[in-house]
Amino acid sequence: MPVRRRLWLREEKLVILLFFAYQFFRTCFFIYAVDKLFFLRNGITLFQIAILVSLWSGMCLLLGIPAGILADRWNRRYMLILSGLFYSLAFLVWYKCPTFAGICLGYLFNSLGCTFGAMQSYLYDMLAHYQKTHMFEQIWGWGYAWNAMGFAVALGFGGILSEFSYTLPLIGSIFSGVLMLLIGFLLPDFAKLSPVADDAGMWKFLKNSVRSAFSQTAILNAFLFTAVVRSSYAVLDEYWSVYFNVLGISNALIGILMAAASALGGLASLFAYRLKTSAWKTVNIFSVFIGTVVLLAGFAKSWVMVVAFLSLEMAICVTVILVDGIIQKNVAKEGRATICSINALCQDVQLISGIIFGYLLQEFGISFGYGFLGIFVLSFSFLQCFVPKKRECLT
Repeated sequence: MPVRRRLWLREEKLVILLFFAYQFFRTCFFIYAVDKLFFLRNGITLFQIAILVSLWSGMCLLLGIPAGILADRWNRRYMLILSGLFYSLAFLVWYKCPTFAGICLGYLFNSLGCTFGAMQSYLYDMLAHYQKTHMFEQIWGWGYAWNAMGFAVALGFGGILSEFSYTLPLIGSIFSGVLMLLIGFLLPDFAKLSPVADDAGMWKFLKNSVRSAFSQTAILNAFLFTAVVRSSYAVLDEYWSVYFNVLGISNALIGILMAAASALGGLASLFAYRLKTSAWKTVNIFSVFIGTVVLLAGFAKSWVMVVAFLSLEMAICVTVILVDGIIQKNVAKEGRATICSINALCQDVQLISGIIFGYLLQEFGISFGYGFLGIFVLSFSFLQCFVPKKRECLT
């Protein structure tokens, strides 16, 4: 093999390994395992915590699309660097000033770190540079696995560290943000596939990106999937611990189950790319499966649902990777990161469905709430099975 070819392969593998490392530390924030307990320890009430979480969701909602536009018009690598910086600042503020105002400021930095990622767009530009865009689902799936592994490590060790002091998981979280920042500096710049014209105004650019996205049937269907299936699962994800508590499972075992679910989701992500040739068919089948399991969870309160919960995490990870791949391969013009932000915005339908779900839990019990979301997802999934899909672009 020629020397130049060997060097090229070495460079490509190194960049991808750095990308995986970035994905790992992007969720390896140990304080997440006990953040609500940390707030309570510092005098924050449950009502104030609810306000803080709502404020964080609202800030992510408001910042998502502007951050996507910035990633398209400016520099995606710089966005990755800033994401690490903002996460570090978030946990540093919590460490130095654990008051309501300080935690609120920390959540502002946290929302900036969350929305400034541009991971999918950066990866697609990287693979285009190496002429490997056909491997997007595979590399994105592996990155997703590293992401899930980082979260599992944070959940597993965050609680243990907090037994000694809440300072330890906070310092560990700050360190993860700093490592993200450093890895961002090591990652190279890649030219965008469709550079943005310098004279394009922000609103004109957003309008063109939205028009381009909604003119693509595949992207529109991906948005619908995110708004219904992915957002519904995001709501349930906040309540599985409550569901398991109803089953009489201990808090320690609940933590282990949540970590195991994350790890299994990461494992499934490794193999999601093998299904990309029948992406829509797989997404539809798994969506029906997710809706069925959620519906059954409302009426079958048994340990069988623990196994079903673990399989749900695997199903949602596979479908998310396939849908992300469909979006990336159907972006015809400029606005790749902006369109990803619009897709993320669709998940924020959970702000509405979450309120409805919470009301149903309060008034009618957990069975009714799970039954409602199960029927909602199933109805959408069955309808999608009969909607003809435009074959996704494979270039």
